[in-house]
Amino acid sequence: MKKIIFYTIFLLPINWAFAEALSLRQAIEMALKNNPCIQEATERINQAQAQTEQFRAAFSPMVNVGSSYTRTDLPMNAFGNIINQRSYRQGIDFNRPGTVDNLGVQGGISYNIYNGGKDKASMEMARKQHQSKQKNKETIESELIFAVIVAFYNIKQAEECLKNSEGELAAFKSNLDVAEIKYKGGTLLKDEVLKWEVQIAKSTEDQIKNKHMLVIARKTLSNLLGLRNSMVTAGDDDIEFKLPTDEKRQRAELAAFDLQISALEAKISSIRAERLPSINTFANTYYNKGGKTGGNGTCWGLGVSVNLNVWDGQLVSSKIREAQAELRAANAKKKQLELAIELENEQTRSEVSEKFERYQVVRKMVELAEETAQLSRKRYSEGLLLTSDLISVEQALSDSKMRFTLAKNNKILSIARYRKSLGQKFFD
Repeated sequence: MKKIIFYTIFLLPINWAFAEALSLRQAIEMALKNNPCIQEATERINQAQAQTEQFRAAFSPMVNVGSSYTRTDLPMNAFGNIINQRSYRQGIDFNRPGTVDNLGVQGGISYNIYNGGKDKASMEMARKQHQSKQKNKETIESELIFAVIVAFYNIKQAEECLKNSEGELAAFKSNLDVAEIKYKGGTLLKDEVLKWEVQIAKSTEDQIKNKHMLVIARKTLSNLLGLRNSMVTAGDDDIEFKLPTDEKRQRAELAAFDLQISALEAKISSIRAERLPSINTFANTYYNKGGKTGGNGTCWGLGVSVNLNVWDGQLVSSKIREAQAELRAANAKKKQLELAIELENEQTRSEVSEKFERYQVVRKMVELAEETAQLSRKRYSEGLLLTSDLISVEQALSDSKMRFTLAKNNKILSIARYRKSLGQKFFD
């Protein structure tokens, strides 16, 4: 037995650091701050915001400037540079104007007046996608908070189980002391003493299991908090979970789906706009200076362009059909989610009722088991009860305490799970 305990201790990772005990509220706050899932969701929102800003840019004019330097004896380009530099003079040979250089600076502005509402629809699609990402983050936060609550109470449960196993072990050792006294006095057989030693060995094994369960429970919570190579301990249970007074559903998942559907509708409008004409305006100014000619000159130009897609081989039509199919699929998936949420609501509501009833029954069971154990131990010490009978009583007491620990935690978690199914806050 000593070897088992020795290996159990030294097989545990030795580089885990234990942090101070965290209350449930502190654990939730730390998880929302450090968990990678929240960080990823935040960056998804930032990504969607950047995409929205990209589409917003379409409503602003585009301004550009540029500069270049050229040197050429190509007749057409060289003569063009002379004209742009206002350096034409009599006697220049059009066919052989010579080598001419040019320093050119230009600036321009362009603006889309009309494109069938494509930019407006694209902007609306991006805005809805951004809002959908925000709702997705709310869903992730709800899932994370519930996971932290479960992990926190799993630690509490593991601690209670370890405490119960230690109490059971202490009771068995006390009963073994009584049995050895009776054996030495000649009123008890050796096999009755051995029965207690067997029970002590089993209880010690349970204690080892419970210690490992506690380590895993603490490490699970640490992972949710985004901590590495450390294990937190569960401190005060500083949150009171109350049954909701209003059963109105506020699930962020449904809101996210509504926004995704709106984004798909805007996407279809954006694609349809490709069938309509696009009207653009532009204006440019140029400055040219020649090193050889010594001349310089400015000029400008402006205009309007209209583009219309007359035939695209059914490209736009196929895009519209694809987007419409995507929209129908999204509506079907939303309906599927609504049905799943309705079922979840019914299950969690029923679970709350069940867990409350079982808690009351098990609490009474523990009271009766403790009273029975006290009477049985007294009768055993007086020689009025068999060893096997007292073992059964002790096991029944340990089992009832375990049941009570589970029932107490399950009652709390059932409320949290019910509030989660409704999409409501877990606490005020």
